[in-house]
Amino acid sequence: MARRGGAAAVEATGLRGLPASRSAVLPRGLARGRCRVCCKGGGTEEDPKSMSMFLMEAIRERHRVVYCREPSALLPPTTTIEAQMNALQSNDWPEPNAGIQTAFMFAWPRHAESSMVDLSMRRSWSTSKWCDAATFSEDFRVGPYAPMLHCNSWNVESLQFLDNAGLNAKQSVHVSNGQHPECDCSFTFHLRQVSSGKLKGFWMTCQVLPSTDDNI
Repeated sequence: MARRGGAAAVEATGLRGLPASRSAVLPRGLARGRCRVCCKGGGTEEDPKSMSMFLMEAIRERHRVVYCREPSALLPPTTTIEAQMNALQSNDWPEPNAGIQTAFMFAWPRHAESSMVDLSMRRSWSTSKWCDAATFSEDFRVGPYAPMLHCNSWNVESLQFLDNAGLNAKQSVHVSNGQHPECDCSFTFHLRQVSSGKLKGFWMTCQVLPSTDDNI
């Protein structure tokens, strides 16, 4: 069976993996200004095309890959993690708890590698048990993942593949909270690529462990 990727795979699953940047709203607090280009006579004039490019670049600089709100066969492992971390860092943008919802969408779904995939139930980051969106969000409110929400900054370390087939990988993320370094912490994302079914080629999160608990 031919591998389905790109728009075909996204359409088949009902998951829109396309960037939402076309309809992005300028985030509050972002510097505003006009883009101008030099004219031959030494003056300047407004360039709508350049201004549009400037605004989109500014949005992406602030929210980098946050516009990847849902998984796609086009996203490699590291980008899959970056999409979730950027969303959690701006958890309430563009709506309350949008970041947690993004993380839920990237979590491994039940029956992921069958034609009967259940997108309403995902694997919990902490217990690997199946849970719905409401239960999944509790780990961010009272569980170990709270420091990810609205964190000051984060950075990823080198990606490690765990098998010869390249279907399982892990990558550590260090989370910093700026003025409260005692709250800094690290997590290890364990990812797996779906090998069959409607989601074939999608990298999904199977588990996220605090660094002290990651003995794999």
